[in-house]
Amino acid sequence: MQSILYGKKGVRAGMTLMEMTFVILIMVLMLSAGIMTGGYVLREGDARVEILRIQEMASAVRLLKTQTGYPADSQIGPKLAEMGLIPQNHAHNNGRNVQNSFGGQINFRRLGNGGFFGLEYTNIPQSECRLIAHQIASEYIRAVGKSASTLKLVNALDADDIAQMCKNSTNTLIFASDVP
Repeated sequence: MQSILYGKKGVRAGMTLMEMTFVILIMVLMLSAGIMTGGYVLREGDARVEILRIQEMASAVRLLKTQTGYPADSQIGPKLAEMGLIPQNHAHNNGRNVQNSFGGQINFRRLGNGGFFGLEYTNIPQSECRLIAHQIASEYIRAVGKSASTLKLVNALDADDIAQMCKNSTNTLIFASDVP
């Protein structure tokens, strides 16, 4: 490209300051978008992994049902541990004090005169809570709520229900086999 520079005709090499500023601005915007998207993807990935773990735990608890229903709350964890059904990534003490991935507890609940079960997860961060509550439906998890008395069928949840369940910075949810 030829230009007139200080009255002389010649070939211009390199970029002008304006062009360089524009290129740097584009690079900064692309980097910022990548960082913001990466954080969301990692959080969503954590939530999806935890959903699989909740479903795995629910499937294991389902194996304990007898003709009279599920065992008492205090017996579910130890029976799962005895059968080797607590996932390896959940620290526990012979089925007691089972830890979830968020540093909280997993408490086992016998619901509705023993005909149903619940998995109470504590310390769920708000962002993961919303994703999990929205996507938890499975063969063995049909209801979710903040307590046994507030359980609602997963397919009947709306955005307001999820916002109410997950309004705190850390939350407790019960994932249940059904609404008793």
